[in-house]
Amino acid sequence: MARCTIGGNGPLHRDLQRDSMSEELRELLGSVVVPESVRIATAPEFNSESLARTETMVSDFLRLTENALQDPRPGSA
Repeated sequence: MARCTIGGNGPLHRDLQRDSMSEELRELLGSVVVPESVRIATAPEFNSESLARTETMVSDFLRLTENALQDPRPGSA
C-alpha cells in the first residue's frame, strides 16, 4: 500500500493538472504497488526575475539575497 504525492515546480505542472491525471497515475502504479492515494501538489515553473520586479515581501527577500550573494560581509548592505 502506498500514498503518493507528486510535488515541485516546473514545466510538467500543466500536464499534471489534467482532471484524469491522478487516476492515470494510480493505474500505472497499480502494476508495481497498491496505491492508496495519488495526490498532485505541483506549481508552475518558478520565475525569480519576474517575482523580483514586483513590490512584495518576496521581491524584498530576493533583493536581500542577491545583495548578500554579491557581498556576504555582515552590515555591508
